[in-house]
Amino acid sequence: MRTRILLPFLLACFALSLHAAETLSLIMPKPKSVVATRTTFPLSRAVKITDPTECALLASFFGPSDAQAEATVTVRLVSASELGTFDYTLADFDNEGYRLSIEANAILITAASKTGVIRATQTLMQLAQATTAADATELPGAEITDYPAFKLRG
Repeated sequence: MRTRILLPFLLACFALSLHAAETLSLIMPKPKSVVATRTTFPLSRAVKITDPTECALLASFFGPSDAQAEATVTVRLVSASELGTFDYTLADFDNEGYRLSIEANAILITAASKTGVIRATQTLMQLAQATTAADATELPGAEITDYPAFKLRG
């Protein structure tokens, strides 16, 4: 009797994690670290945005910030050493590294510069495009860390 109840639940969890893993594998370029979680962040709702960088791309992706919203998007600026992503100094090139945490009601972007916030937002945009359904869009839950291997390519 327990098997009849438990098996559908386990299959649903497996399907959810497989879908999230497939979606997360579509991010280009491939992030340094991606860990899928068993949650989703629905995008078809108001969010409260706290962003000291005032990143226009982030604001346009989520729409106007709603101070009363339960869902939050928070940007936290930290020092490059605290961020823990590989970086070296090169004149006129900001630290592009970021950590992104996507939970059911909260997204946290941790970066050392506004450029890192832009890169994290571009990752969110890719995830949204990969998960667009007929009626709603959602982001798969994940912990993502990324930074470029080379600051200057060419």
